[in-house]
Parts: sequence; structure tokens; C-alpha cells
Amino acid sequence: AEKLAQLERLVQTAREEGSESTARFRREAREASQDLRVAQGELEEAVEEMDSARLGQKHMAATLEAEQARFAGDLRASYERVATLEADLAETRDILSSAQELIA
Repeated sequence: AEKLAQLERLVQTAREEGSESTARFRREAREASQDLRVAQGELEEAVEEMDSARLGQKHMAATLEAEQARFAGDLRASYERVATLEADLAETRDILSSAQELIA
């Protein structure tokens, strides 16, 4: 009878320890799951920030390319205008030279 009572106490102690271990395991699993959800949220946020930065860089590159093209166009137009003015100046000199010859 003593051994049976001792065995029953051992079984009861094992059940209690098993219940405590199970509860502790479940609690730790919930905490780990929560930590994982938080980490996943932070990772998603970081990916969104990286995507946003990439889009910003692409936009900046496109803006710079457009400005460079506009500047190149303005520069070409300026060279063309200078060439036109030089031609007009040469023509004006020829007219003045001809007028001076007629006057003389």
C-alpha cells in the first residue's frame, strides 16, 4: 500500500510537472510567435522603405536625364543662334564694305 501511494504521488508529481512544462512550452511558443510576427513586420517595413528609395533614385535619375537633355538642347540652340549671328554679321560687313566702296 505504501508503494502504491508512493507510485500515485510520483504519477501526480509527473502530471503536475508535465502540465507546467506544457504550459511553459505553450507560453514560450506564443512569445516566439509574437516575436516572429514583429520581426516579419519590421522586415516588410524595411523592404517597403528600400523599394521607395529605389523608386526615388529612379525618379531622380530620370529627372537628371531630362535636365541633361534639355541643357544639351539649349546648348545646341545657342550654338545655332551664334552661327546665325556670325553669318548675319558677315553679311552686314559685306553690305557695309560694298556701301563704303560706292561712297568712295
